[in-house]
Amino acid sequence: MVALVTGDLISGEAAMGTLRYSLTKPIGRFKFISAKWITAMLYSLGILLLLGVFAYGLSLVIFGPGDLLVLNADGLVVIRDAELFWRFMAAFVFAFISLTTVASLSLMLSAFSNNSVGPIVLTMVVIIVFTVISSFEMSFFDPIMPFLFTNHMGLWRRLFSDPIPTAEILRSAGILVLHSLVFFGITQYHFKNKDIIE
Repeated sequence: MVALVTGDLISGEAAMGTLRYSLTKPIGRFKFISAKWITAMLYSLGILLLLGVFAYGLSLVIFGPGDLLVLNADGLVVIRDAELFWRFMAAFVFAFISLTTVASLSLMLSAFSNNSVGPIVLTMVVIIVFTVISSFEMSFFDPIMPFLFTNHMGLWRRLFSDPIPTAEILRSAGILVLHSLVFFGITQYHFKNKDIIE
């Protein structure tokens, strides 16, 4: 959903012919892209808030309060009821950082395109290819593994481990934020120099 909407933010306007008209306003290209990026972040946040209501709120309504049993690679972990709320909130914050990376990538690809299908499909292809590379246990890919943002997106699950690997989670969150900023910077640089002819 995030790729579908954010991949259309710039390229959709280019395809409709409204991009050139939008840039006649005295706001500047930096502010224009920044507004698009903030819109993408707010959309991602809205999706997560909706999912949060369903995932946490609806589970409380159906199952009631109590401890949570989590089966992970370390075995069966019991999360006490008193810890559940902040763990879920931390997981949603981490998920927001992950979706910010996807939205930033999609927005960047949208700035390079004049149709909406390309950025949306390419964002999904990048995510799928990076995920497939991450699943292979081949030493050939070891040097690039830490730089694939998809390797870090699933670390929200570790917030339901005991003990929580705080350093690993913070490092992955930092890598995702860095990816988002790089994608945003590339978008700004390209769009500043882009010749809008339609």
